Amino acid sequence: MLLLGVGALATQAPKVGAIEAGAAAEERAFTIENDAFLRDGEEVQLLAGSIHYFRVHPQYWEDRLRRLQALGLNTVQTLIPWNVHEGAEGDFIWEGPANLEAFLRVAQRLGLMVMLRLGPYICAEHEFGGFPAYLLTQGPMQLRSSDPRYLAAVDHWWGELLPRVKPLLWHNGGPVIMVQVENEYGWFGRDHAYIEYLVKAAREALGPEIIVYTTDTATKWALDGGTLPGDQVYTVVDFNVYADPMDAFALQRQYNAPGKSPPMTAEFYTGWHTRWGEPLSHSDPTVVAAGLERILAVNASISLYMGHGGTNFGFNSGANIFSENDYRPVITSYDYGAPVSEGGDTDLLPLYKVLRAAFARHATSSLPPLPPRTPKVDYGRLPLRPAASLLEEVAALSTVPHGLIMTTLAFMENWNQSTGFVLYTTELPAAVHAGSWLLLEQVHDRAQVFVRDGGERTFVGTVARWAPRTLYLSAAVAVPGATLEILVENMGRSNFGAYMWDPKGVAAVLLDGIALSSWCVYPLPLASLDGSSLPAGPPRSSFVASSVTYGAVAATGAANWRPDEQWDRAAREHLHASTPSGLPAIQAALELQHAAASSVDSPTLFHGVFNISSSVSGAHTWPADTFLDTSGWGKGVAWINGFNLGHYWPTAGPQCTLYVPGPILKHGENELVLLELDASPASHEVVFVKQPTYSCTGSKAPFAERAPEI
Repeated sequence: MLLLGVGALATQAPKVGAIEAGAAAEERAFTIENDAFLRDGEEVQLLAGSIHYFRVHPQYWEDRLRRLQALGLNTVQTLIPWNVHEGAEGDFIWEGPANLEAFLRVAQRLGLMVMLRLGPYICAEHEFGGFPAYLLTQGPMQLRSSDPRYLAAVDHWWGELLPRVKPLLWHNGGPVIMVQVENEYGWFGRDHAYIEYLVKAAREALGPEIIVYTTDTATKWALDGGTLPGDQVYTVVDFNVYADPMDAFALQRQYNAPGKSPPMTAEFYTGWHTRWGEPLSHSDPTVVAAGLERILAVNASISLYMGHGGTNFGFNSGANIFSENDYRPVITSYDYGAPVSEGGDTDLLPLYKVLRAAFARHATSSLPPLPPRTPKVDYGRLPLRPAASLLEEVAALSTVPHGLIMTTLAFMENWNQSTGFVLYTTELPAAVHAGSWLLLEQVHDRAQVFVRDGGERTFVGTVARWAPRTLYLSAAVAVPGATLEILVENMGRSNFGAYMWDPKGVAAVLLDGIALSSWCVYPLPLASLDGSSLPAGPPRSSFVASSVTYGAVAATGAANWRPDEQWDRAAREHLHASTPSGLPAIQAALELQHAAASSVDSPTLFHGVFNISSSVSGAHTWPADTFLDTSGWGKGVAWINGFNLGHYWPTAGPQCTLYVPGPILKHGENELVLLELDASPASHEVVFVKQPTYSCTGSKAPFAERAPEI
């Protein structure tokens, strides 16, 4: 009961009402006094939930925010990924899902306050922790530090960002009540000069009135490294559902100036992220609700992480890297076990019900009603045709049709490619012979190796960060002058921890210990892909599986939003650490995936067309949402109407389905393109279903350790 004497924990609950969006700016102030938040002079308790605008289709921003309001929240917290807004250096994007200002105005119109996390690092299981990949090309640089090269890049980014944020601050008439710098820095470093630099830059750009906060785990070790003592910043803590909030808030108070420590957790975990090859993370709703009750009972403020998780559309998933070979990519879904599901469901979720009941018990007025359910439709089975070999169509699909000529290999960032794939090709030298061995150094992240001799292409093997690196060539492929082809997939850069410097591609390829040279390289960002990119007929070449592969692992404008135009722009641009459990399942998936389905032998583009009747609509003018079930397929990427749904990998699991938001569909003809890297079912069919499933191989593998429950 250490904090019972603190003013913020007075027995009388503060007001929790919504903001008045039209209040005059000169009357507005958001401050901290007597260990309490004051909104325009009146005490207010912040009941927040995290929602990431870039993980939600813009047409659904309002729907998801209303669901969070109906849960009992008066505030939302969001973060800003640098790489969503600046994929290529100097090419800033503020449209579609990157329209931060539009999202903030929607929140304001609904009467929600906003806690805004500026970064520059965000974590959030997002590609590279939110950093743009071009930072990897700017010489040796210590990320998340006071390295002058890094700070110059931050100045460049914040010089564009902060002027956009300033008019939307509370005291300027907007919804933003405070801003966070960095994110859980105490897990990473101890460079206080870096945090001081960020705080000073934020205040100089946004004004002295703004509350600048940091968030770190509620441990002395993390807070010592991640925040600044006294009144330099407002220090906030985060903790899990089992923690004693009184202990956490007592520790928080030690790092804030007297009277400047309203008790708050900025990340109260309603769930957890899931990585490929792991069982789906989940939480017990009753345990989460009990933890929430302990916080509300002392009138503390809270932000749920997550309120609504959303989706890692496109190539935006991050990864955890615990060593060069221990790589754990995050699944496409960012449902997170949040009270508002990936598809916007609420009333069917036990967690939403118990949390809403808890908030209602502490509310001073009735909670808003639940919005109508977002309809989901089973559109049925869709047979696909194998439309093209990716490797045969590389000139048409690459941003450099004739390829880049290189003496030695380089990572994709060197030609300003951020995401997707890259194809490296060279001729096998005269010295190649049966039994020659190939060694691929620093494969980031997964490589498929082929040899093409004339019109015949032979699969040699798959190499990945977590799998053997050496491939032995049989007599069938050890042909001098034949073309060696190596297709490398970027599965997501590290978003957390010590291994943040994570360039993508292959560093070198050695044949019998000698580095191969004279390469032709084809960048394949593939941000958007539709039927117009594919030939009308069947694939133009046949493929023969290698009979011997010793050592190989076998295996707003938002309505017209298109990710190629308004999100990645990749075609135009040239952790929370948990118990390691996914690696065995990923290895097993690589070993089993070719035996479980009919092998495609070379990455193949499949295409199908389906029609949606005008009578099949959701709550709006567009068709209803659905989920694309990829069970029975191997590994790849899916696009609908050119929109990149993200990675699928049911042979690793646990995710079987990809969320398809209704606004990307249209009444009439729609088209689906799959890039299948490994194996397709004999039927070449996919199924559109009403509900997501997470029961694919990874969650059933007896050798996969169970992911931690929270």
